[in-house]
Amino acid sequence: MRRLVNFLWDMPDFQDQRTKQQVDLLLVLLHVWLAFGSFIVIFRLLLFDALAFRWFFALGFALIYAGTLISLKRGRPILAANFFLGGCWLLLSISIAYTGGLFAVGLSTYTALIFAAGMLRGEWAAFRLTAANLLVSFALFWGANAGYLPPLNLFADPLAPPRAIVLGNLLALLLTFFVVRRQTGVQNKLDQASQDLLAHNKAIQASEQRYRSLLEQSPFSTIIFSPDGHIRYLNPAARQLWHIGPGDSEAITASFNMLHNSDIHMKGLMTAIQQGFGREAVTLPPIQYSLSSAFPELALADNRSLWLQSHIYPIRLDDGQITEVVLMLEDVTERKEAEQVKWQAQKMDGLGLLAGGIAHDFNNILAAIMAQASVAQFQLAKDARAQASLEKIITATEQGALLTGQLLTYAGNNRFIQQTLNLNQLVSQNLHLFQLAIPRHIRLESDLAPELANVAGDPGQLQQVIMNLLLNGAEAIGSAAGVVQLCTTMVNLEAGNEHHFPLTGFSLPAGAYVSLAISDNGVGIAAEAQERIFEPFYSTKATGRGLGLAAVRGIIQAHQGALAVSSKPGQGTTFTIYLPITHQPLPVTELSPQTDFRLPPDTIILAIDDEAPVRQAIAAIVEQAGADCLEADSGQAGVDLFIAQQDAVDLVVLDLTMPGMNGQDTLLALHAIDPGLPVILCSGYTDVDLTATPSVPFLPKPFVAADLLQLIQQSLTPE
Repeated sequence: MRRLVNFLWDMPDFQDQRTKQQVDLLLVLLHVWLAFGSFIVIFRLLLFDALAFRWFFALGFALIYAGTLISLKRGRPILAANFFLGGCWLLLSISIAYTGGLFAVGLSTYTALIFAAGMLRGEWAAFRLTAANLLVSFALFWGANAGYLPPLNLFADPLAPPRAIVLGNLLALLLTFFVVRRQTGVQNKLDQASQDLLAHNKAIQASEQRYRSLLEQSPFSTIIFSPDGHIRYLNPAARQLWHIGPGDSEAITASFNMLHNSDIHMKGLMTAIQQGFGREAVTLPPIQYSLSSAFPELALADNRSLWLQSHIYPIRLDDGQITEVVLMLEDVTERKEAEQVKWQAQKMDGLGLLAGGIAHDFNNILAAIMAQASVAQFQLAKDARAQASLEKIITATEQGALLTGQLLTYAGNNRFIQQTLNLNQLVSQNLHLFQLAIPRHIRLESDLAPELANVAGDPGQLQQVIMNLLLNGAEAIGSAAGVVQLCTTMVNLEAGNEHHFPLTGFSLPAGAYVSLAISDNGVGIAAEAQERIFEPFYSTKATGRGLGLAAVRGIIQAHQGALAVSSKPGQGTTFTIYLPITHQPLPVTELSPQTDFRLPPDTIILAIDDEAPVRQAIAAIVEQAGADCLEADSGQAGVDLFIAQQDAVDLVVLDLTMPGMNGQDTLLALHAIDPGLPVILCSGYTDVDLTATPSVPFLPKPFVAADLLQLIQQSLTPE
C-alpha cells in the first residue's frame, strides 16, 4: 500500500516553486475528484437502473485520472492540468445533461471547476471555463424548451421554483468567476512579488559571488577587518603569503587585532591605520615585514622579510556607518630589492670614481719616483752605497702601487690579464699557500665539484679574492679552533628573471655560472655592518685599511660576475662568488721573458704624457738604454711632433688619460698616419675599453725601467 501511495505522489523534481505548488494542488484535486466520482457512481446512481451510464461515468473518471497522472509523471504539468480540467468539464456537462439539465444539482459543480481552473491555469483559464459553462447553460435552456432533454429532474429541489434554480446556478457561475478573478489577481501579484524578490536575491548572490571571485582570484593579499580591528576574511593570496592554513584561521581571528598590534606600533604606523579604520582610504609607504613576527600565533619557521605596500579603505553604508575595513597588501619586494641594488651600485660607482681618481693621480707621482729611481740604479755602479737606498725607494714605491692597485680594483678599472682558467685548478694549485696564510688552529677544507666549467678571468686577481676572503674568515674565527671551507659548484639561474644581490649591488641575468663559496664558523657580521663592508676605507678592525672587501667587489665586478654575502652574528659568514662560464679551452704556458734591455743606438722613442715627471722618467730610461727620446706634453702636440719626425720615430709611449685629445684619440690619429707604428699605452687609471686594440701593449703605472724596456724590445722586434 505504501509503495502504491509513493508511486502516486512521487513526481519529477520541478525547479520552479510555482510549478511545484500547482502540481501538488493538481494531485489533491485529482484524488478529491476521484473520490467524488466514486461516490456518485457507487451510491448516487444506484437509485437508477442506468448501468450503461454508471460504466460510462466510471470509465470517464478512470481516463481522467490516468491521463493526468501519466502527464505529470512525464514532467508535463500544463498538459496534465488541461487534461484534468477538460476531462472533468466534459464528463460533468454530459452528467448534467443526462440528470436534469438546468435543474440538475450538478450544475453548481461548475463553480468548483472554475476555482480549480483559476488556481491551476490562471485567470484566463477561469474566464474561458466560465464562458463555456454559460454556453452549456444556454444550450440546456434551449434543449429543455425544445423538448430534447428529459423533463424529469430527480435531484432538483421540488420546493424551489424552476426559474430560481436556473438563475441561482447562473449567478453562482458569474459570482464564482469574479471571485476567482479577484483571487487570481492577488495570486498574480504575490507571484510577481515573489519573482521580483527571487530575482533580487539572485542578483545579490551573483554580485556576492562576483566580488568573492575577484577576491579569491586576486594576486593581492586581501584581509577584511571588522571596525574594531578583528579579522573576518583572508583571501587565498593572503593565506599563501602568511602561510595560514585552514586550521589557523580561528586562532588568528580570535587573537589578532589590527588596532592593538605591537609590531604596527613599533613601526609607527598606528596613526595611519586608525585613519584608515576611521575616516578615509590610506596608502602606506612600503614597509619591511618579517614573516615570522607578523603573526606570532602561527610560530612560523620562515624568517624571510618582505616589502609590502598597504592600501586601507573602509566600507560604508548609505548613512556613513563603517561596516568593514579592507586591507590590500602589495608585495613590492622585488621592486625594493632592485632599487636597493641600483642605489648600492650608484654608491659604489661614486666611491669607485673617487678612488680611481685618487689612484690615477697618485700613480703618476709613483711612476715618476719609481722610474727615476730605476734610472739612478742604472747610472750608479752596482756596488755604490746609494744602490741600497734606491732599492728601498723602489720597494716602497711598489708597496704604494699595490695600495693604488687595490683602489683601482675596487673601482673596477684595473687592468686585468684575462685568460681562460678553471677555479678547481686555481684552488688546488694554491691550497698549500692558502693554508700557510691562515693560523694553524684553523682548518682549511675544500669541496670542489667535479667537471667544473671554465671561466674567463685574471688568475692573480682571483687568487687575491680568495686570499682576502680566507683571511677575513680566519680573523672572524679568532683564537678559537675553527673551519674555513672552499666550495665550488655549477649554478643555473632560472630563465626569465634577473637575480639581484641587494647588499653588494650586483644583478645577474639568467644563465650558467660557476660559484665559489668561502664559509667560516666565526662570529658573523651584524646586519648594519653588512651594508657597509664593501665600502672603501670601512673596517671593523682597528688596524685594517678597509680595502680588502672593497677590492674583492671591484675584481668580481670587472669579471662580469656577482658577489653575495650571508651572515648572522654567532653563526658564521659565507661569501659566494658567481662567474659566468666560458667554453674556451685552457691556455698553454708561455715562455719566460728576456732580461737584456739594451736598445739600438739609432732608436728614437716619442713619449707623450701630460705629466712632466713621467715624461722625464721615460726619457731617462730610454737614454740610459742607449736610445734617444722626444717628448710631447699633450696628444695634439705628440701628433704634430710625429708628423714632423715621422721618418725618425720608431715607437711611441702614449699615456691614455690626458686632457684634451686623450690617449685613445691620439692612438687613432697616429695609426691613421702610420698604421704600422708601434705604440705602448700606459696609465695609472683607465676606464677606456681596450678591446678594440687588443694588439697594442699596455703598461700600468707605476713601472720600473725593466718593464718599459722589455715592452719596447718586444714591440720593435715582433715575432
